[in-house]
Amino acid sequence: MSEIKNTRAVAALGAFISSFLWSTAFVAIKIGYRYYSGQFTFAGIRFFLAGVILLLFSLKYMKMFFANFKVLFIIGFFQIFIGYAVFYTALKYIDATVSSIIVGGSPVTTALVSHIVLKDDKLNKNKIISLVLGFLGIFVVVIGKASGGDGAAHNPFLITLVSAFLLILNQIINALVNIYVAKKSLGVNPVIINGGQLFIGGALLILLGTIAGEEQNFLQFEMPLLMAIGWLVIVSTFAFTIWYTILQKKLMTVSELNIWKFITPVSGAILAFLLLKEIPNIYTIAGLVLVVLSLFFNSKKQKKSE
Repeated sequence: MSEIKNTRAVAALGAFISSFLWSTAFVAIKIGYRYYSGQFTFAGIRFFLAGVILLLFSLKYMKMFFANFKVLFIIGFFQIFIGYAVFYTALKYIDATVSSIIVGGSPVTTALVSHIVLKDDKLNKNKIISLVLGFLGIFVVVIGKASGGDGAAHNPFLITLVSAFLLILNQIINALVNIYVAKKSLGVNPVIINGGQLFIGGALLILLGTIAGEEQNFLQFEMPLLMAIGWLVIVSTFAFTIWYTILQKKLMTVSELNIWKFITPVSGAILAFLLLKEIPNIYTIAGLVLVVLSLFFNSKKQKKSE
């Protein structure tokens, strides 16, 4: 029993680290957009470099890369190429705080998708209460930002809602890929899974940027942009690898693991305030409180049941 608790504690720590790292990505992307507007190339460079680094450190496992290329291509195509093409497009039009809160609500989407797709990961009373709180938090923040009800500067209503839809689409793709990884990638080194998907997806994004006519004179990139890309490479290298390790070893179910993404909006909002001077309004604060309550409620109930 003690070993099970320790294993879950390690998994929880890994989920926390991954979720926090992902929250820093919103700030880094917004900083990068101050110096470069090509979202597909921007995303592609980040993922491609991270993939190359991981594969170089995993040369002894490269047979796994080629033997499982079909699986890795599917993961890279949907998770990185499609998922982050819409993600980076959405983030161009809404601020880091709002986007981190929307993405932080991905456990809502993941739990619903898991309930529909998986037989052993169904919704129960505790999950439903937690998810409702999380969803309400996201709703308050998005509607408050879109309507500009606090009198602050805001994006047009339609742009905000379309951007929110794109981020939710990213979450649906992410949920389906998480399930796919949990079911299909047993026996494949998690570093190879991550490195392979990042390498393939990043290359496809750079190709898309080329087709879209984005500026690709990398030698002229300014230092703040290079620093943002460098940090994003670190985030991709570690966050995905930790996440896929937890999924592959089945230390948590898909929906339990994704509950930890509720940490992302809290740390994302704090970082946006400190580094981007994005001042939270009453809707942002109310939404964050609901999201934190959702995570607290879910964690408390799980501990009692164990």
